[in-house]
Amino acid sequence: MRLDSAAPKIEADVKLREAPQVKVFEDLGKEHTLKHVDAKDKHDASVPKIDATAHVGEAPQKAILTEVQAAVALKEIKKEIVQDHTLKHVETKDSAAPKIEADVKLREAPQKKVFEEIGKEHPLKHVDDKEKHDASTPKIDATVHVGENPMKAVLSEVQAAAAHKEIKKEIPQEHHLKHVETKDSAAPKIESDVKLREAPQKQVFAEIGKDHSLKHVDDQQKHDASAPHVDPSAHIGEAPQKKVLEELTKEKK
Repeated sequence: MRLDSAAPKIEADVKLREAPQVKVFEDLGKEHTLKHVDAKDKHDASVPKIDATAHVGEAPQKAILTEVQAAVALKEIKKEIVQDHTLKHVETKDSAAPKIEADVKLREAPQKKVFEEIGKEHPLKHVDDKEKHDASTPKIDATVHVGENPMKAVLSEVQAAAAHKEIKKEIPQEHHLKHVETKDSAAPKIESDVKLREAPQKQVFAEIGKDHSLKHVDDQQKHDASAPHVDPSAHIGEAPQKKVLEELTKEKK
């Protein structure tokens, strides 16, 4: 038989006392004398000062906190799963099967006939172009500005804070370093038969500063390739954004 352990377990040495709510409610019902304050002395700062151009959106931390809590709960569940559990024997009563009354009559599902009807040919009513009204395109106000989703920056900050917290935990811990014999190979290795000579940059810079005579080129020898190469068969049409903007302006009017 199942043992009911829903009732709270109270130790023998625990003393219960009267809840303070009774006295609080009695005190609320009494008459209280309030201190008079002149209008000049009043300073109501309860209303927050918000700029008229400011737009207060829903805080993204709520969704992020939900995801973090779900991840922590999943981690705890995984730890709990791998542990050994001693199960208590319970006599069960399976009530998963649907309960059907004795006077209820079951009949064939209508889906079969519906699917057969779908496969048949149906004459559609003709609609003229004048009667058509296409409202599939979303109506967007011209003054609406869609900004970047702030969740990306918030998530980056949360991840950076978590990584910083892990690093701070790691720093004060004691670390044992392994002794290693090093071999410094930072210096360049130069063969014994290699002869080093002066870098040519000095002479090059001196040559750059001198005057140079350029060779004259006739117009016939010139070949200007700065213009883009466009295939003669290519056709450049009008940008479709202009028509889209006109349609949006008409709908707005």
